Amino acid sequence: MPSHRPGQAKKFHSIRTTLFLESFAMLLFTVFAVMAATFYLTGRELKMRTAAQLDFAASSKEYLFEMTISRQREQLAILGRDPLLTTLPSVMNLIGFKELLLINSSGKISRLSPGNTQVDPLPETVMEKIKHESRTFFFPVFENKDWPASRSFSTGWSAYLIATPQFDRAGNRTGTLIAIFDPGILIARLLETTYLGKTAEIILAAEDSGGLVLLHSNNTPAGPNLTRLAEIDDRSELFMKTLEGKEGSVETVDYSGIRVLAAYRHLPSIKWAIIVQMDRFELLEPVFRLAANLMGSGLMMVTLLSFTVFVLARHIVSPLEELARKLNNLETRRWKFRRSIFTGNELEIVDRAAFNLTRRLREAHDHLEEKVRERTSALQAQHAEDAAILESIDYGLLVSGRNGKAVYLNKNGELLTGWSSGNVTGSNSTDILKITDRSGREVPPTEHPILKVVRTKQRFNPLTDPEFALFRRDGTQSALHLRVTPILKGRQCLGSVAVFRDITEERRIDHMKSDFITLVSHQLRTPLSSMRWYLEMLLAKDAGSLNSQQEQYVEEVTASNSRMVHLVNALLNVSRLELGKIQLKPEAVDVAKLLSEIKESFKLELKRKKMTVEVHCANPAEIYSDRGLLLLILENLVNNAIKYGRESTSVSAVIALNRPQKTVMFSISDRGIGIPENQQPEIFKKLFRGTNARLSDAEGSGLGLYISHIAAESIGGKLSFHSKEGTGTTFELSVPVELNKTESTKKN
Repeated sequence: MPSHRPGQAKKFHSIRTTLFLESFAMLLFTVFAVMAATFYLTGRELKMRTAAQLDFAASSKEYLFEMTISRQREQLAILGRDPLLTTLPSVMNLIGFKELLLINSSGKISRLSPGNTQVDPLPETVMEKIKHESRTFFFPVFENKDWPASRSFSTGWSAYLIATPQFDRAGNRTGTLIAIFDPGILIARLLETTYLGKTAEIILAAEDSGGLVLLHSNNTPAGPNLTRLAEIDDRSELFMKTLEGKEGSVETVDYSGIRVLAAYRHLPSIKWAIIVQMDRFELLEPVFRLAANLMGSGLMMVTLLSFTVFVLARHIVSPLEELARKLNNLETRRWKFRRSIFTGNELEIVDRAAFNLTRRLREAHDHLEEKVRERTSALQAQHAEDAAILESIDYGLLVSGRNGKAVYLNKNGELLTGWSSGNVTGSNSTDILKITDRSGREVPPTEHPILKVVRTKQRFNPLTDPEFALFRRDGTQSALHLRVTPILKGRQCLGSVAVFRDITEERRIDHMKSDFITLVSHQLRTPLSSMRWYLEMLLAKDAGSLNSQQEQYVEEVTASNSRMVHLVNALLNVSRLELGKIQLKPEAVDVAKLLSEIKESFKLELKRKKMTVEVHCANPAEIYSDRGLLLLILENLVNNAIKYGRESTSVSAVIALNRPQKTVMFSISDRGIGIPENQQPEIFKKLFRGTNARLSDAEGSGLGLYISHIAAESIGGKLSFHSKEGTGTTFELSVPVELNKTESTKKN
């Protein structure tokens, strides 16, 4: 069905015109199909009949020629064995006989038939053949210069000879009898074509001196023509095939380049070919006349039937046009439709159906208007309620389309960003929420959480609060807490919803807490160190010997002191990392050696739990990074693997170098209690411990993974994990092979 562009008026065609044109085209196609089929079938039948006629003519000519030549050879062979020449009259009565010669054993030629006693010599080719031939043979003469004019009886084919050995009564050969014949009568009979057609032609072909000799009628009054083909080319293929003994009929191009239908026969007695052919155009001439007659009749039939179809179409379409006019007059609030077609056929049924449909449309329209009013009122109320909810929440809310353009910003969002709702629609969301990361670098649009969520169709909800700073429109900055969720419809992302709030005050309080913890931790380290020194003196019995119970008490106090020192150090590390007070010191680090040192430091704990640490380094590498922070991260990961791993199991530590990305991956795996799936998003939060970890005997502060996560970001790395509760956990740390100096400066 043809299509039209929106906004353009569609061109309609009358059913009457369409019906007439389609019927006319169908009639025209039918007539021409019948004509084509008739032309094809008639042509094929006529071609088959003509081929049969040509086959019969070729066979008849072959029989005539073979019978004539065979009779002449037989009579001459009989005469050759008759020393008294009693059968000479029979030879002289043969068709075309002209002269009888005798060549004795010495080569002398004498005439046996009546005539001049002086005998013209024969060509050397004939004399040479007689010397070497001991049987009766046939020899044609075609316009030979050595052949005397007195013996040239016909145009083209001058004469033909039949020679046979002569024997005496004792059976000894005494010479050779040569009968010379005029081929004119035989040629006239062979090349007769009057009963075959105007373009019919009969050709005799013989191979002579490396070429072809063609004797053909060509329907000329002067007699047969002689054509010589000096070379064997494509046009002589049919002659050569016939000379090889093949027979049949075929449609081909003849020696003169005309398309013909030909029947060909082989003359075995003389090894010649006879071909009867007819021009293909003459063959199809009756078919063309028939096609012309059919075309005239068909056009007359098409004209008559087209007029009939036009009248019928007009009679059928008029009621339809009336029905279309009434339907076009129908408009909203004008549903009047009167029945006017009473033809007693399908058109009356359509008119009645249109009347009933109009009545139902009027009723449905009245009912629909009421429903629309009710639904519109409900939607307006719902919209007002939704808008009130969105405007009343304490968070900023920014809705964006799939192209990253802003669609909606609530009032709190306006207060936080400095943008007004009138300027938001159509603006880039990355311009409204212009943010910087922890290092102070402005986040480019390609890395912005809003566009990343639309691209990946995954929510932006990091495991720890990201350090973002928001640039307001007035140039001021504030700390920002941001979450982005995609708007999905099936597999298609329609946009995103960003929820954000100002956490500047929270960050200020966090810094105050960190400063306080740092101060308290520093104040605690001195007395804790003194306690440690005195406890070690007591254990070393420098202050006197202790009984077993006193020694046990001192060991318990020493263990508590160690836990307290470890907690204080962890709190100091947290404060330094959060406040950015750790000075990065990049240096060359042998990662395999580093893991071996960590393994050695946990030797006592491994022995206590009957566990082992297996270090695998596929391709040893040396990286340029902060050794202290890297050691801190890996110690925490190995400590967790030992602490929460089951007894008598092993911890796997794998190091893999990724050359294309220029990173080293550390994988620390255990077969322990794992992390509950619903608590995995909280695992890198400060002071968080899983429920199964709190229920276990393992001690912990909830700071190790928090510290490791921040430390990994400080050296340009990334810490991730995958875990299954009850099976085990694998932490993966990816760090760059060489710590970027610019990045190092920013972290500081």
